[in-house]
Amino acid sequence: MSNRLKPSLKSVGASRPITRLLTLPGIIGACLVLLVLGLVYGAASEPASVAAAAPCPADYAIWANSQSQDKAVDVAGSDNIVVGALHSNNDVELSGSNNRIIGQITYRSIFNDGGDDNLYPTPLQRDADNFPMTYDIADYQPDGQAALAAQDAGAYTLVMGDFDVSEPETVLDGLYYVTGEVKLSADDIQGTFTIVAEGFIDVSGSRQDFTAYSDHLLLFSNANAPSSAIVKIAGSDSMFSGTIYAPEGMIEASGSINQFAGALFGDTVHLNGSTLTVTCQTTTPTETATSTAVPTATLTPTATLTPTAAGTATATPRSDDDDDDDDDDGLSVNFTLGAPGSIFVLTAPNLPDGSQARIAVRGPNDTDFADLFTLTVPNGGTLVFIIVTPLDAEPGAYTIRLTIDTDQTSLSQIIERETTITIAPDAPRREEVVVDVPEVPLEQFRLSGAYTAADCAISSPDSCS
Repeated sequence: MSNRLKPSLKSVGASRPITRLLTLPGIIGACLVLLVLGLVYGAASEPASVAAAAPCPADYAIWANSQSQDKAVDVAGSDNIVVGALHSNNDVELSGSNNRIIGQITYRSIFNDGGDDNLYPTPLQRDADNFPMTYDIADYQPDGQAALAAQDAGAYTLVMGDFDVSEPETVLDGLYYVTGEVKLSADDIQGTFTIVAEGFIDVSGSRQDFTAYSDHLLLFSNANAPSSAIVKIAGSDSMFSGTIYAPEGMIEASGSINQFAGALFGDTVHLNGSTLTVTCQTTTPTETATSTAVPTATLTPTATLTPTAAGTATATPRSDDDDDDDDDDGLSVNFTLGAPGSIFVLTAPNLPDGSQARIAVRGPNDTDFADLFTLTVPNGGTLVFIIVTPLDAEPGAYTIRLTIDTDQTSLSQIIERETTITIAPDAPRREEVVVDVPEVPLEQFRLSGAYTAADCAISSPDSCS
């Protein structure tokens, strides 16, 4: 049973009324973990499970603003994935192992990869710059613009002093302005909210589900402590949707299996945990790619992504075990049988331009479908996307479903298409890529137990350059 915030007319810790405030009183399990990349045939839209996806200025997932702090960006953990660009106004240190950065790395002073089996594009040295996006704390104080909007909605909380949430399953709603420190230590906290604090913010509970309420901003600490973690995220198995902002201190992300669907903008940013994902990309392909290098479609870790010449992708043969359904209005797959670690290319032609196609999967031991993500059908009406299965995928049949609701189109009925892929240990591993589909970096999100918004990264080849 959750503890939902109740309306009140006094601020926490205040002796007089200030504004209306609220006072305190996972999707299906599955063993197959998928990474799906929308390609040039389908521009990806925001995952359906993210209520207020954070904007990604210039595609930056991580930005460290300090020009003086050592290890301004430090990826000390292992098995982490960053989808989006990474920039440091000082240095970048990769001291962990088996980390993946799918996006351009830029730095001012030094780049050092002291870990093992990290995978990333060639880093570029550049001048220091200002944050591509900033927040003004005055906007969230009682008379600020964001505060007034939240007050009008009956969703503004002014906390005089510290804000401590220690009761499991607490539901937070709206905008919270805290004059002291914030400590979210309970498990299973959830809600759509923004917390802006003058002091440190410490999130240590597990199985959290946070979505930004105001300005796509999730957590903002205005504390001035450049060498300290003023926003600290620990715990495990949590989802954080929105920008985390710490302009005068460190953002420290530790714990395990935590997912960040939004930018991490701090004076310094340290990823000390394991199996973390930070996903922040625009969903519209850029007009011109910033680099002509195209990463190879390989699952083998290397020091950097190795460019291939344009047009070197190979055609995928059709075999006897392929799907024999040649229906022009179907959902076809290049192979229907493959070993764990296989790459499957799915194609859906003759869809209404501009419609929203929801993709879902049902595993071998599941009775229901789990929604994975949504793709926008481009002009021409053909979607092509890639599914990568992990090396430890559970054997069995997986049904992939594409659905378009009638209220998005002029059609009188729902469009629904399905296809099935089977994972078998003794089957060939499918690693070919069709000739018309550009090669893109293919990575696995090694998550466990549930599908959530960050289980799949959706992008275009240009935005991965």
